[in-house]
Amino acid sequence: YVKGVDAALVGDETDYMKMIDIVNPDIIALGYDQKHDEKDLYKAISARGYPHVKIIRLQKHVSGKSTSKIVQEIIKHNYRE
Repeated sequence: YVKGVDAALVGDETDYMKMIDIVNPDIIALGYDQKHDEKDLYKAISARGYPHVKIIRLQKHVSGKSTSKIVQEIIKHNYRE
C-alpha cells in the first residue's frame, strides 16, 4: 500500500497512450527523470480527447522513497502468496 495512490500501473512499452485510454485518469504523475515533456504530453492527450487530465512532475525524493522502493511495495502488496 502506498499512501495517496489509488492505483499504480505499468504502461505499455510500445504505446504509452494505451493505458490512458484504458484508465482515463484524472492525474498523470511523471517521475522526475522521465523523458516526457509535460506540455507535449498534454497536447497529445488533449488531442486524443482527454483535456481534463492534469499532468504533474514528481520531485526527486518524495517522503524519502525511491521509485524502486515504491515499485517493490506495489509488487509486494499485489502479489502476496
